[in-house]
Amino acid sequence: MCRIAVLPKGFKDVTLLNFLEKEKGGHGNGFSYVDEEGKLQIVKGVKMENKEFVKLENAAPLALYHTRLVSAGAKDDDNTQPFFTSEITDSGKVIPFVLCHNGTWGGYDDYAKILWTTGAITWKEFCTWSDTHIMAYLIETRGIESLGLTDSSVWVRYYGDSAIVHVKSGDFQAIKKDGAWIYASEFPKTGGYEKVWDFAKGSIIRITAKGHKIMHGEEPSYVDNKAFAYTRTYSEYGQGTAAGLKHYIWVDGKRVPVTPYGNTY
Repeated sequence: MCRIAVLPKGFKDVTLLNFLEKEKGGHGNGFSYVDEEGKLQIVKGVKMENKEFVKLENAAPLALYHTRLVSAGAKDDDNTQPFFTSEITDSGKVIPFVLCHNGTWGGYDDYAKILWTTGAITWKEFCTWSDTHIMAYLIETRGIESLGLTDSSVWVRYYGDSAIVHVKSGDFQAIKKDGAWIYASEFPKTGGYEKVWDFAKGSIIRITAKGHKIMHGEEPSYVDNKAFAYTRTYSEYGQGTAAGLKHYIWVDGKRVPVTPYGNTY
């Protein structure tokens, strides 16, 4: 599944990153930020540790974090997210951005076979590239419109001063802590992460340092994060952590439905 966070400039809370890695990561971490020359940068790898994040000097209002849990492609540095890619505007301008993704893209196998059989990618790339790697390649070479992405969970376009988040399914949440907005797949139930905005399935969200704007979909619901007592259990065996979904706990080898945690207003 993986986990994602869009973080404000100066964010140093490695505890949150370690929590995300423990929940749905562990196969490589990656960060994207903007250097002093204004260029997008990525640092990532299978052995990349979250504590390295605090050493990065980010010149942009936002930074991007991703922790990978392998579902497609080889477990290696090359497939560790995020990825560089780019889009072309109607006027022909090329805009670079950084891509990362939670979930498994259902169209991955079909697209990968087409790219290989037409000679666009090599046999080695076909055998080893992850679904997100294929996504990044297709966006750059054929445009975002070439991807269906109807069954991808959450994918993020990071530009440095802003990010666009596509919530197809799964979890994406926000919290205001110490005066700054933090966005992540989920938050720990301790450490001051007490109240969460939970974005609805099908939303497209534009994030800046000032906050978020719903570009498409419903307004986020308000949930109480103190009640995430079974997060580890039903993240592994149930349907994720988003309020409003069916939740389960694991009892004697069976999934047992439970009342969703928190109240939605």
